[in-house]
Amino acid sequence: RRESLPSGAQQNESNPDPDLTTKVLDSFKKDKLKEVEPMKNNFHIGDEVVVKSNNEFGHCRAPAYAQKSTGTIEQIFGTFPLPDAIVRGEYLAEPVYKVRFSAQELWGDSYPENDSITLDLWESYLSPTPS
Repeated sequence: RRESLPSGAQQNESNPDPDLTTKVLDSFKKDKLKEVEPMKNNFHIGDEVVVKSNNEFGHCRAPAYAQKSTGTIEQIFGTFPLPDAIVRGEYLAEPVYKVRFSAQELWGDSYPENDSITLDLWESYLSPTPS
């Protein structure tokens, strides 16, 4: 292969499969992912929630900087497949929420009081605030 570089010869002599893109995309169209049944959400707009820590449920897509932080539910998007389960070959769908966090809650008092961010989080990433 090294000898072919100076000559500009093509490295991969096989003919690419023209249907490869379609085949890859079709592999994601499993029957169980076609339609997601709406689920009852356990949180409501205005509820305060705490993001669970990663060690409570293994790998997840909840940002580490938000774990153990308190935020407020601002919107309920509906029920969507949980990516963490899909990568393990499981199918779970859960409600997804838009949660607002103050910058001070996430990064400390040196951040402006009125600054905040929102994160879209699956229900299993959240727990109710302690009463």
